Amino acid sequence: MPAGAQTVCDTPISHLPSATPSVVMSLNRKGITTVGDLLAASFDEVAYQLDSFDDAEVLIKEAKHAAKENPGSDQAKPKQAQQAETKPAEAQQHDQRQQEEDGMPDQGQDNQGPDKQDQPRHENNEPRPRKHEAPKPTSGQVGLATAMQAVLSLDGGAFASMEASSAAAQRLAAAALIIQYGGGEDEAVAAGLLDTIDPKAPCVDREDASVRFGEPAVDLLERAELLLTVPMSPSGKPSNVHAKLVEVADPSALLVATCGAVASARAVLARYQSSGEQAWNLFKGGRDFAVWYFGSICKALGPALKKAGRESLSHELWSVVRALEATGGEDRKAA
Repeated sequence: MPAGAQTVCDTPISHLPSATPSVVMSLNRKGITTVGDLLAASFDEVAYQLDSFDDAEVLIKEAKHAAKENPGSDQAKPKQAQQAETKPAEAQQHDQRQQEEDGMPDQGQDNQGPDKQDQPRHENNEPRPRKHEAPKPTSGQVGLATAMQAVLSLDGGAFASMEASSAAAQRLAAAALIIQYGGGEDEAVAAGLLDTIDPKAPCVDREDASVRFGEPAVDLLERAELLLTVPMSPSGKPSNVHAKLVEVADPSALLVATCGAVASARAVLARYQSSGEQAWNLFKGGRDFAVWYFGSICKALGPALKKAGRESLSHELWSVVRALEATGGEDRKAA
C-alpha cells in the first residue's frame, strides 16, 4: 500500500505493538491518531516524528497488518449487510416482515444474543479466547515518557559522554519528581529540559523543542528558569526582583523550578559523596557559592510552596539543602 493512500481504519495507533506512549504522543500532536491516519501520512513525516527510520518502518508495517485485520467503514461490513444496502426499499421491507413472522433475529440462525454470535470460534466450534487490549497509558505515564524522549533527543545524546549521562540522569530525576507530585505532561517535559549543574552537558535547542514538544512546554521551561536565576544585589543579598517573580509565579512554573532545584541539589550532593571536594569545582565560587545559591532558592521558593499547598515538596527541598550545608563541616572546623 503506497504512502499517502486513503485507508479507512479507525483503530487507534496506541493499539499497535510498538507504539509506546511517547510515540503515540508525538504522532497525535501531528493529527495522526488512527491506523488510517498513519497509513495516509508520508513515511518521511512519520520517521521525523519518531526520529528513526527503522521504528517508522516497523510501525507502518504493523499498521498495514492492523488495517487488513480490522478494516473500517464499508470494508468492515459483512457481505450480507452490504447486499442489504443495495436492495430496493420494498425488498428490504419484505425481508424484515418475513423475519418478524419467522421470529428470527436479523443475523444468524441461532438466537444466542450478540455476545455469543460475535465471539470467534475455532474449527471445532469452540470459542476462541478474546484478545486483551493493552491498557491505555495514564497522563503521568505519557508525561514521563515524553520527558524521556525530550532528554534522550538532546544534542550529542544522553550517553555520548560522562557529562551527558550525568545530565540525563539529573533531568530524568526532575521529570520523575514532577510525576510524583501530580504534574502533567508539559511540566514533566519542561523539567526534563532544564539546565543542569554541569556546564559541559548538552544544551536545549529551544526552537527544535517547540516543534517536537509544543510551545507551552518551552514557555513553561523559560518561566521556571527565571525562578532559578537568583540575581545578587550590591549588598550581597538576593535581589528583590527575584522575590517579586516568585510571588507572582504560576503553580506550574513553581513546581518545575522546585523539582529542578531538588534534582540539581541531589546531583551536587551525590557528586560530593563520590568525588569529595572536587565536586565544588562545578561552581566558580566553590562550595560557598553552591550553598548560598541553593539556600537562596530554598528561602525564596519555600514560602510560595507552602502557600500553594505543597508543604511536602518544600520539606524535600529544605532537606537536601541542609545536607549540602553539612558537607565538609568537620574538615572546615579542623582547618
